[in-house]
Amino acid sequence: MPTARPRKKPAPKKARAGKKPTTKKKAPAAAAARPAAKKKARRAVKLFRFAPPPRPEPRPAGPPLLAWACAGRLPSRCASVGRRVAPPLEVAWRVRLSAPPVCPPVVSGDGVIYLADRDGRLHALDAREGHPLFSRRTDAIRESSPVWPLVAQGLVPRDRVPVSSSPVVFEWHLLFGDDEGIFYCLRRGEAEVIWRKSAPLGMGARQGGAYQAPLVAGEAVITVDAEGNLYAGSARNGTTLFKRYLRGRPAAPPALAHRLVVVTTTPLYPGEPSVLHALHVETGERSWHRDLPGAPGPALATTREHVLVGGAFGLRAHAVKDGALAWAADVPQVTGPLAHDGATVVAPVAGGGLVGVDAATGARRWTGGGRAAAPVLAGAGPAIAGDVVWTAAEAGLVAWELATGKALGRVRVPEAVGGPVLFGEGRVLVATSRGELLCLRPSGGGA
Repeated sequence: MPTARPRKKPAPKKARAGKKPTTKKKAPAAAAARPAAKKKARRAVKLFRFAPPPRPEPRPAGPPLLAWACAGRLPSRCASVGRRVAPPLEVAWRVRLSAPPVCPPVVSGDGVIYLADRDGRLHALDAREGHPLFSRRTDAIRESSPVWPLVAQGLVPRDRVPVSSSPVVFEWHLLFGDDEGIFYCLRRGEAEVIWRKSAPLGMGARQGGAYQAPLVAGEAVITVDAEGNLYAGSARNGTTLFKRYLRGRPAAPPALAHRLVVVTTTPLYPGEPSVLHALHVETGERSWHRDLPGAPGPALATTREHVLVGGAFGLRAHAVKDGALAWAADVPQVTGPLAHDGATVVAPVAGGGLVGVDAATGARRWTGGGRAAAPVLAGAGPAIAGDVVWTAAEAGLVAWELATGKALGRVRVPEAVGGPVLFGEGRVLVATSRGELLCLRPSGGGA
């Protein structure tokens, strides 16, 4: 290997005749440091905080309210509160919305109602008086969207992307998805977007309900899109925890059972069965799955021991531990979400009826409603308030006795969207198809 030759030092330049040789002056230390500081400043990297610390939010006066923080109130989708709310009820306040709602509202513990309409607005209102606090629109449709050709032809409005389903409240965050496949996390008091993520959904998944109503487990937000992808991400900064393809279209919002998230799907391809899936909430690994004898509906809830599933096959309960069939109730097709208090399961069934079933054995306890009495709206879920069940019927809200199924009274309101929501000290919220939000309270102003 050749050795390197030493370099010769260049000879100093000779000064011209008549001129003194110049020497470089040493710059002061401060001046010499300036160029280095500029170079460092150019190389500095900006850091973005995805989850800034919570800031104080103006809250309505008064004590915290009993919240209804997601679809079904809790991640188990039980749709039940312990406080008794019985008729007669009166209107506490009424608010006219800019467009009809697309889902039932949710209520946070600090007394704010969140409700989405068909024009892509998410409204925030004071729960005690109904005063508007703020509203925010979903993002406009981008040119890269598969829907853009319809926008260019004027067939689809660019800036009116509906919210897919009811949002979920988590601390100072509000999380929801829209029908363009964008999932948002807002700072609740300011409607500021903390983070957003986009899913590449096809045209078929953009026909309404792109995302099922999310839930929060620990600090993870979980939802499933219309193409059967189950997502779990950090509710604080949107970091993806896992994504699982379920090979089916989701039939109901996911529900939480201990450390399992359960989802029902209908088949994508002919000859395949409908399936009940159970996955670990931390990792997304499949714990078990069970084929269903027919198409499931929007009825999915959990108790401590069972996963409750309703659909064309009636009502079934599977063990949380291994998915084994615990019981199958002899009831007609279940047409809407479920409600239970741990002992009794209430389900709307075909023909406008309502049934009460023993949660431990599946034995039918009573039957109510029907075309001859007070037909329950298909797709609207019941809500349990103590020993009273509230349902949305064609003529308004109907109250039933939980133990016997006896009708206790009615409240005349326009057709409800998604069923009644219970909150606060005995109050009931009803979003109507006419574009109104009603707050009802026990007569006499006792709540």
